[in-house]
Amino acid sequence: MIRLRLPLLALAAIGLSADPASSQINTERMRTSMDTTGVTIELDASIAYASGNTNFLLAGVGGRIDVVQDGVESFLVGRASLSEADDVVFLRQSFAHLRFTRNLGGPFAAEAFVQAEQNAQRLLQERFLGGAGVRITFVDTDAARLALGVTPMAEFERINDAREPDMTLTRLSQYLAARFQISEWTSVSNIVYFQPAIGTWDDYRLLNDFALDVELTPGVMVRTAAHFR
Repeated sequence: MIRLRLPLLALAAIGLSADPASSQINTERMRTSMDTTGVTIELDASIAYASGNTNFLLAGVGGRIDVVQDGVESFLVGRASLSEADDVVFLRQSFAHLRFTRNLGGPFAAEAFVQAEQNAQRLLQERFLGGAGVRITFVDTDAARLALGVTPMAEFERINDAREPDMTLTRLSQYLAARFQISEWTSVSNIVYFQPAIGTWDDYRLLNDFALDVELTPGVMVRTAAHFR
């Protein structure tokens, strides 16, 4: 099964939903579930231009590929964006994440991932991650989902600042993801990441991502979100 959706070059000032600007990204929200074996491809692009006292350009391209086959679920998500005014670039960022998950039987699964990102506005010249670990799914129903992941990962980060040296270390990435369907129209989810540096335990990253979704009508949803980093 191959499905292709290609809303391309929407000529409007459309912002990019993914936010690769942070040093820590909630990739758990990128996870989707496919009921059947196959491939899903989604592509999108946007461009906006305004001319007058200020010449303004906003452009972005992104997409994802999901593959489910022989007990392995994998996805690749990528996005890049560029904005400039009067030939001065004030936004340039890119992000890519590739993840494989293999079912080991019962609630256990093995995971592996690689990630790359860049963001000029945060002086993030380049950042690379890679790791492998285990995921335990305690509950997976329409009413509730609860999963725990533990993944040692290697991290390299280069900041575009002569005062900041390149950083290479190993972190223990741990996440707890929960989602509950409160009613037919209302759901709540919370995902927390804790990533201490192995051997330097006072160097850690903590992210909590909460969302309350209320469906007003089919196709119209209101989301209330809170992020702590």
